[in-house]
Amino acid sequence: MKGKKFVAIMSVILMVMVALPCIAAGPATAQGQPVARGTTIPVIINLYPNSGTNESEAREAIEEANKLLKRADFTLRVVKVNDPPGAGNGDNGDGEFTRAERENMRTFGGQELNKTPNEKGIKISFGKEPIDGTNTKGVSVHRDPTIIVRESTAAEGGAADTGQTIAHELGHVLTLGPGHKVEDKNGDGDYDDPGERADGNGHSDGADHIMQETGKGNKFTPDQIKEMQSHKYKHGKCSTQWERNYPATKDEQQFGANTDNRGDHSGTSPIYDLHQVFLTSLNDSDSIDAQITVSGVLPVNEEIDAIYSLGFDIDNGVGTGVTYAGYNGIDRIVYVNVTGNISLGTFNVTGEVKDTVSGTNVSLPETPVAETEVEFPNIASPNTTPVATSFLFSIPKAMLNLSAAEAPVVATAGNSTHIYDTGDFVFDSERWLKDPTFTTFGTGVPTPGENYPFEISGLEPNDPFDLYLDNFSADGVELSGQ
Repeated sequence: MKGKKFVAIMSVILMVMVALPCIAAGPATAQGQPVARGTTIPVIINLYPNSGTNESEAREAIEEANKLLKRADFTLRVVKVNDPPGAGNGDNGDGEFTRAERENMRTFGGQELNKTPNEKGIKISFGKEPIDGTNTKGVSVHRDPTIIVRESTAAEGGAADTGQTIAHELGHVLTLGPGHKVEDKNGDGDYDDPGERADGNGHSDGADHIMQETGKGNKFTPDQIKEMQSHKYKHGKCSTQWERNYPATKDEQQFGANTDNRGDHSGTSPIYDLHQVFLTSLNDSDSIDAQITVSGVLPVNEEIDAIYSLGFDIDNGVGTGVTYAGYNGIDRIVYVNVTGNISLGTFNVTGEVKDTVSGTNVSLPETPVAETEVEFPNIASPNTTPVATSFLFSIPKAMLNLSAAEAPVVATAGNSTHIYDTGDFVFDSERWLKDPTFTTFGTGVPTPGENYPFEISGLEPNDPFDLYLDNFSADGVELSGQ
């Protein structure tokens, strides 16, 4: 943690109504169904020289995307612009991206996001040809936070059309993939009738759907929004309003993530090459949602022997635990064991937690799930391409018994005899406390002309900050688009 956080307590006379952003926090007075919710996703932009897109045009396209995304309670917020991207992005800089370049861009994109203060967000790269040799407007991978787009021409619809492409691709990132639930048209609950699920390319057939093949629609269905919301904590900062006359409260997010270098494993197959790891939870949740993604697709006609693991130093101290994968002080190890032959029907995935102090192993209550991750082009052809595999599982917190607020974690990929790849990061169970926080101490909605005390915390000493009150600055100047 850099420096020492400070708290500023203020009382001002508010002349306009306060509209709290996603990072706002305040006393929750009821815990039933929320009346409103919001997720702000930090965005890093890459602008390639031959993309024909400047920073102003990219920001305009993102604002157009926000007009659509707000219907699903998401807002994109630009935090950094790389113009030009410079070296080290995994491509040759011509803006015409081959598959190998796209894969490298996702690695570097994830690593750049991991270096931001919140270690999360999405990366949007504006190039000339998102898929080299095609006219596709955008491309993304299921669950992966890097999106590649091109600017739409005036004839195609300009900034509004580019915004639709961004919203569409973000839908795929937030797991609107092949066969996702679109809507239960006849109300029978089985989602097996025509148009009730997405096609094999992750597209729905409604003419007004953002997830239709052309991306020309203007809405997500309630089922699609539900699916997107279930993955918001991996990429955004979130808040919930529990009562209409009280401000929203910041969700108490816990988080850890790592994007590993591609091709740095010592194994014979890319299924042993770690790509990304996510751990997400809330402070009052009993479990941690985990995702381990590897750079390869599981073979169908071969015997699989793979073990993926997360080693936790639960007390952030080397005095307890064991040395595991080259890391000292590992007290708990969560294993995902993958065996068998898919084509023969013997494929099996199991999960367990080892207490290295007591030497006991206990199975995870829920069986981990393996999912093939595909690349989605924003055109009919080419079709989706399998590019990676994710293992999804839930870890009961009681099985870890974390005592340190910041617990070091090592992720591994290997088999029954070797560990071929590792990546380390920190699971921060107090991540929400480190975000800038706006806490109110007034009652209900502020009344113009009356004192309304509030607290600003989570900043570095002498950090400047801006306070926005319902699209106005504190001195009453209107801020269009803020």
